[in-house]
Amino acid sequence: NSVLDLLQASMDFSENSTKPKLEQVSFNANMDENLTVLSDYVESRNVKLFKKLGEDAVVKIDKRKFYVACYSIARFACDVMNHGGNLYFSSKCENNAVILNIKDENTEIKPEMIKEVFNPYFSYAGNPSTGLSLAISKFLIEAMHATFELHIEDSGTNYRVSIPVSML
Repeated sequence: NSVLDLLQASMDFSENSTKPKLEQVSFNANMDENLTVLSDYVESRNVKLFKKLGEDAVVKIDKRKFYVACYSIARFACDVMNHGGNLYFSSKCENNAVILNIKDENTEIKPEMIKEVFNPYFSYAGNPSTGLSLAISKFLIEAMHATFELHIEDSGTNYRVSIPVSML
């Protein structure tokens, strides 16, 4: 399913149209599933994955599209840390939202590049269209009524996803 989901997300992005199938899920249970699958990929790229999930909440997301968004962020992080590093996933509940913070240790992407990295044609270290990963992530996350922000610091990049808590 993962390969089909990746292909479908790419097609949705290229057509600028997606119809997420939103369902109420436990954020922590969903992230545990996603990170279990992502850990093999990330480690194959010589990157170590760490997780620290905070208080759980019910969110309304399309599980398959959210996995693709997480995968795409992890892929971008691995691309810019092409010699290895650490990738941290953490979450917390704040102001009726679950905040997913993903942090990498890349020191090559600079703050002045922040607008470029969302360009699907942005290339880094010989990897053509590195920016496609973040463009797809942002597209999918926003289609689920969540927000995606990027903050670049000297110690790495912070990817912040804010998902509204679902009221049962």
